[in-house]
Formats: sequence, structure tokens, C-alpha cells
Amino acid sequence: MEISQTIFTTLIPFIIIIALAYPIWKFVSILLIIKNNSSKKVEQNEKIINLLESKNI
Repeated sequence: MEISQTIFTTLIPFIIIIALAYPIWKFVSILLIIKNNSSKKVEQNEKIINLLESKNI
């Protein structure tokens, strides 16, 4: 009975940590994707501005 109790008490914290870490990791990865997309948008906007400026001249 003691062996199963020690396994139980050591496994539960790991399961809880994994259960908490997964949504946090998902959230961080979504934030990174948004950040990458916004930096690409800035680059695209700069290219568009440069093209428009060159057309006006």
C-alpha cells in the first residue's frame, strides 16, 4: 500500500505541472506567431510605402 501511495503522490504533481504547462506553452506560441506576423506586416508596409514614394517621384 505504501509503494502505491508514494507513486501516487509523486505522479500527481507531475501531471498537474504538465496540465498547467501545456496551455501556457500554447499561449506563448500563439503570441510568438502574432509577433512574427506583425513584424512581417511592418516589412510589407515599408515596401508598399517605398513603392508608392518611388511612383510619385
